[in-house]
Amino acid sequence: MAILKAVNSRASLGNAIRYITKKEKTEAKLISGFNCREDNPLAQMMMTKKLWGKTGGRQYKHFVISFAKDENITNDEAHKIALEFIEKWHKLKGFEVCLATHKDREHIHSHFIGAPIRDKVNPFSKR
Repeated sequence: MAILKAVNSRASLGNAIRYITKKEKTEAKLISGFNCREDNPLAQMMMTKKLWGKTGGRQYKHFVISFAKDENITNDEAHKIALEFIEKWHKLKGFEVCLATHKDREHIHSHFIGAPIRDKVNPFSKR
């Protein structure tokens, strides 16, 4: 059974995105964007924040979906489950989200960082 955890971090949005997308922890096919592009989520999130004047206050929310090490799940399946969760979770409506599934530990886990933009999603987004 998967467990959802909220991460309390003081890292900048840039450092948080760089951490979850590290090549040592994941790979390109295990990185996705929701309401933003996965190829450069930080640039898009910052552009949207500046566009809507949302550069102050809390910059993001960070969550992790973890699976037990003895669960019979692949990296791709874990990534798909996390992406479906993000798409359906009503609290992420109006967020640009970067998702990265990590495979560097005994247990598979997916990090996702949502940058709140108060229902103002970038109109140029591919989603």
